[in-house]
Amino acid sequence: MVIIAAVMLASYLGENVGPKALQYLPEMFSAVVTIAVILAGIKTRFRLVRRSYWMVFIALIITVLCGIFANAVGSGPIIAGMRWYVRAFPLFFLPAVFPFTDRQIKQQLTLLSGFGLLQLPIAALQRYQGIQTGHNTGDTVYGTLNVSGTLTIFLLSGICIVLAMFVRGRLDKTKAIVLALLFMIPTTINETKITIFLLPMAVLITMLMGAAPGKRLRVVGLSTLFIAVAGAIFIPIYDYMGAQNVTTKEAYSITDMFTKKGWFEQYLATDADVGSNKKDVGRVDALTVPLGYITRDPVSAAFGLGIGNASLSSLGTQFSGDYGGLLWMYSSATTGGALFLELGILGAVCLLMLLWMITSDSLKLARISEGLVGVIAVAWPAVVAIVFITMFYAPTYYFESVSYLFWYFSGMIAAHRTELLLAAQRAPARATARQNSLLSESPRSRPI
Repeated sequence: MVIIAAVMLASYLGENVGPKALQYLPEMFSAVVTIAVILAGIKTRFRLVRRSYWMVFIALIITVLCGIFANAVGSGPIIAGMRWYVRAFPLFFLPAVFPFTDRQIKQQLTLLSGFGLLQLPIAALQRYQGIQTGHNTGDTVYGTLNVSGTLTIFLLSGICIVLAMFVRGRLDKTKAIVLALLFMIPTTINETKITIFLLPMAVLITMLMGAAPGKRLRVVGLSTLFIAVAGAIFIPIYDYMGAQNVTTKEAYSITDMFTKKGWFEQYLATDADVGSNKKDVGRVDALTVPLGYITRDPVSAAFGLGIGNASLSSLGTQFSGDYGGLLWMYSSATTGGALFLELGILGAVCLLMLLWMITSDSLKLARISEGLVGVIAVAWPAVVAIVFITMFYAPTYYFESVSYLFWYFSGMIAAHRTELLLAAQRAPARATARQNSLLSESPRSRPI
């Protein structure tokens, strides 16, 4: 509960209220969790972490080490890179060694719901302050999460959980719709364009995942109705905010992305190259330029330029990578670009394998588990899809509110699936042992 509060508030408080050192609270908790996981894991032998996950994690560690040695990365960039890439992974193993009850999981989800609702008044105030100071842009609307894209990812994931609760009978229709709409409003006033794609996808995946086989047509109808209501709220507000934009002096609407000649193409690709200004880097450029750069050499193509070696660090020049000055605009633009530059193609493949395994566990768990973890599993394929898509849209690995929560609940799903598999394996074994015991008894000793 304290870690959840830290990842939701630490950056905001460090930037706006208290000392900047508060921003490092999540990393401090990561160290505590790492020690706790190791000690408890040794005791339980990590029995709820399947061999397939160990294999992928070990492959990822080997890839990172190869990238470090191949590029002779200094200790400073390694420390800075480990901070961003590794700090959330201990949360994945936490549910495997500390099983949480449904009551405790409910408390965690309730706390997260409270933080989700808190974003609305703070986001509204930030939008108002932006208008008052002449900076009418959604980039200044981020709630307590310090980046507008992070706010959108968190709230869309929250909507998925709410809808999963509804289709599994944990929330009535009125509460679910009200809660989902309250979560959605901040994503309309922060002008995150990708919401128009992610919201319908997330709603449909979640509702279809949780629907009973005979009720899927009805669920599709309810999903369509919710998407229509959400669109009726999102599009007018977005267009109004765009029409009032005093920064660009140019009115625009959501339809301009698709109808205005060259606008959408310019947003995605600007023909940027190595050394370009970050503002000139489009979403496609942030992927194609890093890929083009590392594939000039087979070793860098496989293992990248080394963890932290293509990034700049706020900790100082000694923590910045050798390629940071040349490529920072790509490593800081999107997670996909950073992965290719610093971990190479093999590192990206390892991460994609983890996402696929988590999705597979979610799909299977959603069908067989009746507890709260099963409800989360209903929503999780949509959440994984959101995280995967936004990897190529924003530097999500920077955002502790995304990475910590994602890996924690993913670990919960993976551990619970393993627990059910072990229980299924033990059941026939117990039945066989009982049968053998009865057969070995003498006729005189058997009960009549």
